[in-house]
Amino acid sequence: MIPAAAAAVVAVIGVVVVLTSGGGSNKANTSTGTTTTTGSSSTGATSTTLLAIPTGASGRGSVIDSITIADGRYVVQFRTAGFDPNINGGPQGHHVHFFFNSVDPPIDAGTSGPNQTGDWKIYDKPNPFTGYLVSDLATHAGATKMCILVADAQHAVELDTGNCVDLPTG
Repeated sequence: MIPAAAAAVVAVIGVVVVLTSGGGSNKANTSTGTTTTTGSSSTGATSTTLLAIPTGASGRGSVIDSITIADGRYVVQFRTAGFDPNINGGPQGHHVHFFFNSVDPPIDAGTSGPNQTGDWKIYDKPNPFTGYLVSDLATHAGATKMCILVADAQHAVELDTGNCVDLPTG
């Protein structure tokens, strides 16, 4: 029989393992659901576990937690870390860019890309983001996911600061 104090330590260690597993690095992570991280891959969160927010070298990051459809719009729940998204935050401000995975490479979802041919929507708050209509998908050939990345005041995106999530049908 395990003494009560030892059992409490084991329970705490188990909680720490659950809370620290998955997401946040450039290595593949797995869980349940379907999500893909730009620059790396991972799978989405269950209803009780949220993905860790992937952060870049700057310490900033963003993650799409879920996408649903309501009134012909994608309803995108997301979170950020290391910054407060603010489009009007001045030269040091940061926000997020939402885009479909037909923008390839993802660096083209901002002004930092060599081609700058990507189509993206800038956003800060409130949550959820509802800037894309389901019908917008028709103009994005081959898109199957919606993605998010952190962007600066000049709209340059920072790779490895977001993820991509399968688009719902319906």
